[in-house]
Amino acid sequence: MSRYPELAHLLGIVGYALMLWCAFGYSWRKKLERHGPGSVRGWMRTHIAAGVIGPALVLVHAEGSFRGLAGITMVLTIVIVASGVIGYFLYTAFPAQPPSDDELVRIDAELGELTGSKDAGTGATRTERAVLEARIRTLQELRVAQRNKLRTARMRARWRQWLAGWWVLHVPLSMAVLALALVHAIASLYYAPPWP
Repeated sequence: MSRYPELAHLLGIVGYALMLWCAFGYSWRKKLERHGPGSVRGWMRTHIAAGVIGPALVLVHAEGSFRGLAGITMVLTIVIVASGVIGYFLYTAFPAQPPSDDELVRIDAELGELTGSKDAGTGATRTERAVLEARIRTLQELRVAQRNKLRTARMRARWRQWLAGWWVLHVPLSMAVLALALVHAIASLYYAPPWP
């Protein structure tokens, strides 16, 4: 790349532009809620693409050099990209809201009815009692399974809330990288301009 400084500068500029769009484009679209252009999911995909392609172009622009301000900026950029990719996949793996316990309430209600009819059902045949007891056992097993499922889902929802705090690191670090990259670009143009 050092033989082609114009290409290196172009890659740095395009990479930085993609990083700027990544930092502000998705946030802008998200604030518009339902009234903005395109879907928020689509904008999130382009946010991720720009957040990977932009830093990759800047890394090629840097020619693998991790010295000085540019080196610090590149290391922070790699941390941001890694945290963004890992954070996205972890965050989307967990449900947004804890599930409702409607199914558990329904099971408890049916179990209560059947237990009451079992206690009152003295005139039932042996077969009817066996079917009733089998249904009660099935509902009790379903109740245990549903309680475990709810417990797991609520724990995952709590993890998602905790992961939301990851943005406290990701966003300010992104702003710091954009500022450092701008300082690097201005200093590079001042001390080593690409023109004669």
